[in-house]
Amino acid sequence: MRTKLLKRVLVVVGMTIVICGYALQASALPETFNFIQHSGFNVTTMTGTGGGNNNLGWYQDPWIPTPPASPANTYYNTIAWGYRTTLPGGDGLLGYDPWGLTTGTSAQNLSGLKVLGEAGSVSTGATTFAWGAYAPISTIFHQNYVITSVNMSTVEVYSEFSFWKGATEIPEPGNGIPVSFRETFNSSPCSNPINSQMSICDDYFNFGVGGFNSVAFSYEGLYYEVEFALGNFQNSDTNFPVCPGGVCTVTTAEDSTSSMQIFARIRAVPEPASLILLGLGLLGLGVIKRRKG
Repeated sequence: MRTKLLKRVLVVVGMTIVICGYALQASALPETFNFIQHSGFNVTTMTGTGGGNNNLGWYQDPWIPTPPASPANTYYNTIAWGYRTTLPGGDGLLGYDPWGLTTGTSAQNLSGLKVLGEAGSVSTGATTFAWGAYAPISTIFHQNYVITSVNMSTVEVYSEFSFWKGATEIPEPGNGIPVSFRETFNSSPCSNPINSQMSICDDYFNFGVGGFNSVAFSYEGLYYEVEFALGNFQNSDTNFPVCPGGVCTVTTAEDSTSSMQIFARIRAVPEPASLILLGLGLLGLGVIKRRKG
């Protein structure tokens, strides 16, 4: 009699713990978090053939979420290359924004990249496992002008994505995405294997698909997963997330300014696992005892 009672208690307690583990998570949904995205180019990783008519320079806009601050003098939201040596500053840190700058009587423009981190809010779905809507977290621009020599070839895009709940910050580890760049020389046959913008010839960037893996965090004992996506392409395109060999490509049209946005969405996941596993263990123990009985 006591054995049968114990079996029933184990089953009931196990089911109660499992249900409560999910219910505690679901009772707080939907949940909304504020976020801020600090993004920049790691200029210590920037390689190319500087000097001559192909200086490599960088600049920081003062009016956006700043790039990561540490280590100092490493991250900037604007990089540029291919401009004339008549511009002040030469290679390195510039005291002016080179974006859109026109030089000389030939009105030659530079090429460059600019990343703008954003601040906003993102919400989960109404139930566990349900994704909320995507929210834009940063925009990357490529100012693409005709350059006929080798230039900037590699750079790392680095970001720190932090969540806030009231005055509480929930920091996430920083994420660096190494990017290689190919400036095409605008003559057939094009070296770009995609050339989706049908210019002569599209420039392209390669990066590893793993740079956009989902991340997870916890807040007040509840657990959340964040997923990233690319979208809102202007004069650009990508094969992400279907990337042969794990190498993704972004294509940008020649002699134009292109852009794309990075988005994030969030969902609650059924944790804490320890509580649910305890419940499943007790439930299983009850079932085993029932079979033995």
